Amino acid sequence: MKKIIGIITLSLILILGGCGVPTKSELHDKDKTVDVKGKKPTIRFLGQASYENDMNIVKEQLEQAGFNVKMNIQPDYGSYRTQREAGNYDIQIDDWTTVFGDPNYAMNALFSSNGSNSLLKDKHIDKLINKASKENPSQAKETYKKLEDEVIFKEGYMVPLYGAKKNLIYDNKILNKKSIGLPNSRALIWQQFDYNNKQNRDKRPLVMTQQDGELQSLDPIRSIAPSVYGIDMNMYTRLLTLDDNDKITTNGSLSHSYAVNKDNDEFYFLLRDDDYFAKVKNGNAINTHERVTADDVTFSLNRARNKNSVKDNNTYNMHQHIKDIKELSNSDKKDLKNTKAKNGKSVWETLTKNNNVKNITDNDHKVDNKKGIYQIIKIKTDQSMPKEVNYLTHSSAGILSKHYVEQMNKAHGDDYGSPNTIPKTDVGNNSIVASGAYIITKKNNYQATFQKNPGFNMDENDKYGSAKIKNITLKFNDDPNSAISELRSHSIDMLADIDQKNFDLIKSDKDLSIVRKNGRKSVFLMVNSKRGIFKNNPHLRRAVINAIDQNQFIKFYRGDKFKIASPVTPLLNTGNEQRQNLDKVQEEINKRN
Repeated sequence: MKKIIGIITLSLILILGGCGVPTKSELHDKDKTVDVKGKKPTIRFLGQASYENDMNIVKEQLEQAGFNVKMNIQPDYGSYRTQREAGNYDIQIDDWTTVFGDPNYAMNALFSSNGSNSLLKDKHIDKLINKASKENPSQAKETYKKLEDEVIFKEGYMVPLYGAKKNLIYDNKILNKKSIGLPNSRALIWQQFDYNNKQNRDKRPLVMTQQDGELQSLDPIRSIAPSVYGIDMNMYTRLLTLDDNDKITTNGSLSHSYAVNKDNDEFYFLLRDDDYFAKVKNGNAINTHERVTADDVTFSLNRARNKNSVKDNNTYNMHQHIKDIKELSNSDKKDLKNTKAKNGKSVWETLTKNNNVKNITDNDHKVDNKKGIYQIIKIKTDQSMPKEVNYLTHSSAGILSKHYVEQMNKAHGDDYGSPNTIPKTDVGNNSIVASGAYIITKKNNYQATFQKNPGFNMDENDKYGSAKIKNITLKFNDDPNSAISELRSHSIDMLADIDQKNFDLIKSDKDLSIVRKNGRKSVFLMVNSKRGIFKNNPHLRRAVINAIDQNQFIKFYRGDKFKIASPVTPLLNTGNEQRQNLDKVQEEINKRN
């Protein structure tokens, strides 16, 4: 009874705290009008229910700027995606999190001619994006500024709204403070989490939550939806990882070490031999005793870079510059010793430092690191690509089992990772095979469960090694207020990215602790330039750009957001700034085609 009363009280607090739809008083400090000549243009505005507050703010601003707005709010990501792919919108609200520490990820995917989420085909923009990919941060700053000038402020294809700060709330009575990490860019690293009482590791599941329970695919190259990205990052190992501060590292990866040649077009990886694939049998994760090998790496990355390897390969553009992937042997030692790395030493010296490498083998069955027998992978790109190492930390570079994927494709018709292959109960097996710290064991409409891979990085003892907690439960809850209630009632153990408006409530609870960082997430409007009122109409697109006041979002979220010019801003400040200018709106809207 006490628990029920507590939840009711919390709900009242949240309502009184102003967590609902924004009011006009929150949106506008003073009234301004735009004099529109002729009929007001009508905008079809598409978005998900999770962005309803933001959509209301945008609607108010656009109507103040002389537009009519028809709202189309979809209940979940799947229905929203269906509407978007059908082109049933003029503008749609979306977000992007740059998850591997380099801004080229967003600009390539959103604006290049072959980008996975792009509506554009512009050779000039393609050249700028490619130029930025080859530059160091100081050089790229000017190139990204030119990109923003072109695609946002001149053409109006995107309208930036705000950048979002990042936070993690956890139950400090349950979880060990020293085990809690909040990465700048990448997803949470599940294997580092640990309990205060270590006796609970095998007995008690760690309970987390996420909004969307729709798992489109657990094939890492088929989907980068927020609902599966964090899962894939913990189910599939990669050649490299990012630490909490976006530094490239081999910790928790498949590599002991790596080297890059001075021209940034050859990348070398010394593979570890203590990572094994896991599968699920009768509801439990078991070690297949099949080592993750160079052959699996070659198979996975060739599959990732091939647009046509599977239906709906949504990530191929990130790996399009990979020209060749090769497993090296002893005959390559001489070349490794003669090739200079970026650090001025030879590639061989860089790779073998702190590793007793006696022989290199391209035979998966002869690997034995303890005896000095290692495998080396060489990746060649078609141009200088200093940020290739960043791309290799992405979920789409996750390593799959060649044997199991080919076996499943033969049985199910190229459908590895399909959600319908995941059991709903503890009975039956799971066709998913994992190389990472955890593997999904079952899923229903309410939650998914995961179990540690008993064969993951077995010889690594730090926080990036084998998982501490055996079982994880991931609950699906699209109601932020309900999720906070569950956290306070100890029904869940941690909650990511809650609203700033609830911080006072969280801080008042001595059982809860907050970790905060500036995030890499940006929220924006994407304009449909292929059909509708904005097609071939830059004046109207620029009118929308100048209608938006980012300060109103910052005010509504009580400082938990920050201004952006594009998805580049959270990582690299170009000096550009989007500002509301209703005089400019009036000028542009009355020049419309």
